[in-house]
Amino acid sequence: MKKIKTIPQRAAAGDQTAWNELFHRYDRLIRYLVRRNANGEAHLYDDLVQDAWLYITSKIHTFD
Repeated sequence: MKKIKTIPQRAAAGDQTAWNELFHRYDRLIRYLVRRNANGEAHLYDDLVQDAWLYITSKIHTFD
């Protein structure tokens, strides 16, 4: 039986559709969490969101 890959596994393998799905599923949540924890530092908001996505992309291969 063929093993079905998860979205993070597909994204780690370079599947652009999987990356798009991850982004559409989690971008809103990431933005909410960053805004909630930015302590009113609005000028840092976009940088922090970008940093979060960069971290995710660098660690995607470790997700199960």
